[in-house]
Amino acid sequence: MIFPNILFFSFALLPIVTHSAPTTIVLPPTPQTLRECGTSSVVDLDAEAQVSYAISRIESENARPGENVSFAPIAPGATTIDVYVHVVQANSSLEGGGLSQSDVEAQIAVLNEDYDSTGFSFDLVDVNSITNPIWFHYVTNTEEGLPYATEMKAATARGSAKDLNIWTVGFSTVGTLGYATFPWNYTTDPTSDGVVLRFDTFPGINSGVYNLGRTATHEIGHWLGLYHPFQGKKILLLHPLSSLTFHLASSSGECEGNGDNVADTPRQLNATYGCPTIKDTCILAPGSDSVHNFMDYSDDDCLTEFTPGQIERMNAAFETYRAGS
Repeated sequence: MIFPNILFFSFALLPIVTHSAPTTIVLPPTPQTLRECGTSSVVDLDAEAQVSYAISRIESENARPGENVSFAPIAPGATTIDVYVHVVQANSSLEGGGLSQSDVEAQIAVLNEDYDSTGFSFDLVDVNSITNPIWFHYVTNTEEGLPYATEMKAATARGSAKDLNIWTVGFSTVGTLGYATFPWNYTTDPTSDGVVLRFDTFPGINSGVYNLGRTATHEIGHWLGLYHPFQGKKILLLHPLSSLTFHLASSSGECEGNGDNVADTPRQLNATYGCPTIKDTCILAPGSDSVHNFMDYSDDDCLTEFTPGQIERMNAAFETYRAGS
């Protein structure tokens, strides 16, 4: 893991937002039973063309004479991303979102472990604690919550397109665990750039199945340009029974399409919950579902990998939309 020589842990008491807010503050959220990602599923076709071009160029530059290269090799730690974490809290208690610096450092350690093979490393630059109950409870990626999110980000974001801003909130009104913006969103909406996470998804904060910090790994995958492996498909809110070891599903045309636009992630019809031994929702297509992939919805202790194609896509998207800022 990489840490700067000096970490600044600052505290700020920001005023309550000025636009109309609900009169009743709801209680802190209860533990999650199902993963829910709030990142947009809309595909930007222009961005896809740019990323595809970048991938082709990277593969060409790394190919040896007379050799076909499917995926370009990436040097570990080749790109260091500066990280600014904004701990938005209702109050300083843990139940009120009051994460400590050691909590944040533990999350950064998970990111550096999970992204070790991708070429990315994360350098914690600053942790900023903000007491604002309205932001803590009501920031979401929904129509009702976006005004609060916009105000929060505009008041606190730091750095440029190549720097990562993370906000932790309560998501008290929705079941969301996190959401992110894509690299190509920065061009038209730089103020919204970054990742918003539910505070109790950080390592060891809750006793549920999303308590190892893998929600951050997942959402930063979006921030680096990845979609879900079931992109454009159904999300079935059904938790598998503990005794169920495999699932067979559709062999119809529902499994067709570009999916997540990554060649080596198998076709997948829906999100995974729990950690099934085998799950294959597109039985006529090669491979089984990406149960262990960081971009699926499996339990934290089930998520272990990015594919070479995903790694190449993240690096291409970063180079295209973030590196030059």
